[in-house]
Amino acid sequence: MGKKKPESPNDPESLSDEEMMRIINEILDSVPPEQAEACLLAIAGGKPAPQEVPVDLTPAQANDLLLFLHRGGG
Repeated sequence: MGKKKPESPNDPESLSDEEMMRIINEILDSVPPEQAEACLLAIAGGKPAPQEVPVDLTPAQANDLLLFLHRGGG
């Protein structure tokens, strides 16, 4: 995953809404939707994803993506 400019200099792992949408779309292109959340939950918990995803995420980024999805994608 190419590094983008973080939203805040104090949080080098933060992702913009546009970056989150791009990452979610990349994941959904390779992982069935019903398995995408399980993959993000595993990564957020510091565990390997049950199915390989096409992006490298930190646990904090995976958690942010889960929150983003649950709030309705921005």
